[in-house]
Amino acid sequence: MPSNPPSFSVNVPAPIGIAATPNKLLFSQPFCDTQTFGGSLVLRGVYDLIGPTRIVPLAPAIGGCDENYLAISPGLGGFANGNIFVVNFPVAGTPSVFQTPPGGGAPIGELSDLFIESVRSRAARGAC
Repeated sequence: MPSNPPSFSVNVPAPIGIAATPNKLLFSQPFCDTQTFGGSLVLRGVYDLIGPTRIVPLAPAIGGCDENYLAISPGLGGFANGNIFVVNFPVAGTPSVFQTPPGGGAPIGELSDLFIESVRSRAARGAC
């Protein structure tokens, strides 16, 4: 092991959820919707470390604070490679999971709907 392992710092206020592939690093922020950084309000969403740029906008938290975790699909189990899944754990309310395309964008569905459609699609192909 090298005596000085590579390291870097990121100029973001406080990442909550982190997901990575060999060529992409994503994170979610903020915990509370009132959080500021450099005098500006931090918008809730999933960010790409490059920039950092918000690639998935998320609605404000119920109750003002929320943890958003995420995963990037490796393309197994009938889920498209690179799709981003974001978990919303509101302080008050029911947790939900949303899917977005690999490049980001607005969430395109909740996991309960996506799971049912994935099973139907696999059944239609004879994969179940």
